[in-house]
Amino acid sequence: MFKYLKYIFLSAIILAGGCKSTQIVDEEKLPFALPEQWGNGKNNDQKQFLDNWLTDFNNPALDKLVAESLEKNFDLKSAEARLDSATALLTIAGADRLPQINGSLGGSRQKRTSTGGFIISNPISDNFNLSGIFTWELDLWGRLKDRRVAALADLFAAKEDFQGLKLSLAANTAKLWFDIIEAGQQLKLSKKTLESFESNLNILQERFERGISETLDLRLTRANVATAKSNVFRRQRLLDELVRSLEILLGRYPKNQLNFNNDIPKIKRNVPAGLPIQLLKRRPDIAAAENRVIASHKRINESRKALLPGISLNASGGTSSSNLSDLLDKNFKVWSLAGNVTQPFFQGRRLKANIKRSEAVKKEAVANFHKTVLTAYSEVENSLANESLLENEESALKENVKESRAAEELSWDRYQSGLTDIITVLEAQRRSFNAQSNLLQVSNLRLQNRVNLYLALGGGF
Repeated sequence: MFKYLKYIFLSAIILAGGCKSTQIVDEEKLPFALPEQWGNGKNNDQKQFLDNWLTDFNNPALDKLVAESLEKNFDLKSAEARLDSATALLTIAGADRLPQINGSLGGSRQKRTSTGGFIISNPISDNFNLSGIFTWELDLWGRLKDRRVAALADLFAAKEDFQGLKLSLAANTAKLWFDIIEAGQQLKLSKKTLESFESNLNILQERFERGISETLDLRLTRANVATAKSNVFRRQRLLDELVRSLEILLGRYPKNQLNFNNDIPKIKRNVPAGLPIQLLKRRPDIAAAENRVIASHKRINESRKALLPGISLNASGGTSSSNLSDLLDKNFKVWSLAGNVTQPFFQGRRLKANIKRSEAVKKEAVANFHKTVLTAYSEVENSLANESLLENEESALKENVKESRAAEELSWDRYQSGLTDIITVLEAQRRSFNAQSNLLQVSNLRLQNRVNLYLALGGGF
């Protein structure tokens, strides 16, 4: 039996020699030169950077919220299930490389009848068999190995996607938390402004009743109070929506009962000079895109090797008897051993089309990888540039708030003294309110930008 298998393998080698050999495709390089350092920073490769970016905000409430979102968020649970599915697919892809063993138990009853002038009935015959079946496709060309490596790369990509989702979820939780704090501060400012406007309206009402102020002044002030009231309602509505959005992110019922701090956190640490370019290597989306390129490359190899002969071993052994009670008797044993070589000649151009499809998939994966890398560099450069710009903008707004408040108080005093008109007072009040509101917004934007920088770098400094 084994000498026949030897001839089978020799035939397979001869057939393989006449087939087109597979050629490993070289990995494409990036079509652009990577910078040696970031545009906004000095090179300092020797410095070690910590990765726990949440501590930079020094906010225990935020730490608890992020931990809760990573534990209870339903999008993350769905992604975890997809990761389990990718793990199972890897096992399925690797199973083809292993021998397949199956058991078989069968039985049949047969009766033959022949006619030749007389009707003759033959006795009924029974046949029972018990066997084990062994099949194994020899991966002589590495086609099945390529399939498994591709599945493994898909699994690594899925794991990176999962890690990326966790980082994104933590970042979105932090950003939404900062939005809620700003919205609370904006609501507080709107209420304080409304109280100030209503106080001024009461004073103006008394002046009008005494004939000191005109009707136009009274109506303009009432309109100012009405605008302040609408701002309070608008800010309350926005705050409620943000709180419910965060509750959904945390896996809670959106009942708008989340307690939050009224103070906008301060950034405790500046961006270190000389962030190394190599930090981007840990970005999950880049790692995932790279693994998808590897997977597509291996699938090209697999599709090309499908043109080569397939070699398999088949063996079976067991017992066969007309009596069911003899199935366990070794005297009735039967066995077979065979080797098969299959060489595809014509399948409607399916195999060549599959090669073209695999090459197109890889081309798409490489393009996506290039785009992901460029996007990552752009996000880092933008966040680094915005760090200093937002800091300067915040400093200017602080000065604006200081001067606007002083102008508001001075204009009101001058109006009561009859030295200016109500239009000047209302304009000063509007400027003061806008300056304070803009300062709150920019302070939040600095926090948002710092989180975006952590996202762009794939973690902390």
